[in-house]
Amino acid sequence: MTARAWTAESRAEVVSQARAWSASEALIRLVSELGGPANASVATLASWSAATLDTRRGEERHDAPSVVWDDAHIDAVLSAAAPLGLLETAPPQQHAYDATLLLGGAAAGNRLRTEFAARLARDGVDLGLLSLVTADRPISAREHESDPDSRQEATESQHLLRMVAELFGSLTDLGHAGQFRTAEGQFVRLLVAPASTPDARATTADGIDFFLKHVMASRVLLVTSAIYAPYQFFAAAPMLVEAGIRYVELIGTPTATDGDRGLLAQRLAQEIHAALTAVAMLCEPQA
Repeated sequence: MTARAWTAESRAEVVSQARAWSASEALIRLVSELGGPANASVATLASWSAATLDTRRGEERHDAPSVVWDDAHIDAVLSAAAPLGLLETAPPQQHAYDATLLLGGAAAGNRLRTEFAARLARDGVDLGLLSLVTADRPISAREHESDPDSRQEATESQHLLRMVAELFGSLTDLGHAGQFRTAEGQFVRLLVAPASTPDARATTADGIDFFLKHVMASRVLLVTSAIYAPYQFFAAAPMLVEAGIRYVELIGTPTATDGDRGLLAQRLAQEIHAALTAVAMLCEPQA
């Protein structure tokens, strides 16, 4: 199966892709196998997935409690993952971008995404302004356990900045608004987005909004993890193209499929639910 290229030049194009994704054979089969509604609206599917696939229940992804699903449930989710685009993305479709948004996240994800972006640069892709779109979210004890090296930092933004310094080369602080430059001339901008909701962390939408307020660009590349690709594309791409970005592309680090099958299915199911929620907001905003 050929990995999907997540690209768009207009909101209408994003909406079209969102509708096709939510009506895909893979999603229809998953809903059917898990006893969901047939021929339902996207809003109805999002409500169904909240009860069937969402195990996060408001917690951070890495802090969601483990669940026990039967083999049929696990097999259905795992079978849907690849065709829905949660395991890998296509390589970059362009050779040069005005800005690359390195989307911050959990400690392990920060390292993998930064390694990915650094490898692209070594392979000759012009990243433009490397924009670290992140938040002052505290790094959790579970993250520190899974990535002991992250104990050096207290927050996601601090950790992501250190990953860039390690993998792109030491950073020279240019003394203004979180701007840096590596020895090889790569310009870096640290963008620590505030949360739009009190007592909550900044969301993907908050990060994109903050980027748009501080960076001018025409062609942008978003670097994330493939497991988040559908959700983040359907959430971020409309905001970017509506703000005047002419070309948006999202790529992600491959999703590891070894280890505990039940835990993997739980993670994948959560992101299918997140993507359905984003599609419902995009395609049926009044539902």
